[in-house]
Parts: sequence; structure tokens; C-alpha cells
Amino acid sequence: MADISGYYEFHRDCPAQPMTILAVDQNGSLIDSSIENGAIHGIYTASTNAISFNDAPEPGEFFFVTFYSGFVMPDGTGSICAMAGTYHQLIWRPRPFSLETVQGGWYAIRTGDIIP
Repeated sequence: MADISGYYEFHRDCPAQPMTILAVDQNGSLIDSSIENGAIHGIYTASTNAISFNDAPEPGEFFFVTFYSGFVMPDGTGSICAMAGTYHQLIWRPRPFSLETVQGGWYAIRTGDIIP
């Protein structure tokens, strides 16, 4: 399993945001991870290098949550240099009532290691 823990420069919109993946447990779950100051929860699948995460404040929340999926890019040394993928979000607007789906791309460039 590539070590994806680290600090990243996360790009979805401008300006870039800081992203941290503090650790990944033996099942691939992200531990104490965040974008800016908001927690993210997700899974890294080492066999495929796939990653998926969301920024839901509570498990099972659907509105105002962004769902991210993508892949990590190994650097050949057991670590990774970047990640990239797509996102989607369902936005509820009360007046006038509407549901809107927002989709786009994201990428994250590794900027540093987590120092134990």
C-alpha cells in the first residue's frame, strides 16, 4: 500500500486549499483528514489506487455534501506525488425551490510528509 498520508495543495476552485491526510488505517479508511478546516471521510483502496471521500459533517448526510472520487499517483518509492479525480454535489435552493447538481474535476499535489 502506498503511503498517502501527508500534506497537499488541493485544487477544486481558486484559490487552492490545504488538504491533510493524517493517516490511513488497515482497512483503507482516512483518519483525521481534512480540506481547509473541514473534516473529510473516505476510503483508499491500495489494490487499485482508487480514493473516494466526502465532506459530510454527519454520516449519511446528502445535502450540501461534496463526494469526491479519483486515483492516487504513486511515485515509485512507496509514496505518492499527487491525486486527481472528479466531484459531484447536490445543492438544494429554497427560493425558488430547486435541486442542482454540480460536477467538476479536482487534483491534489503532495507538498510534505506527516512527521510522527
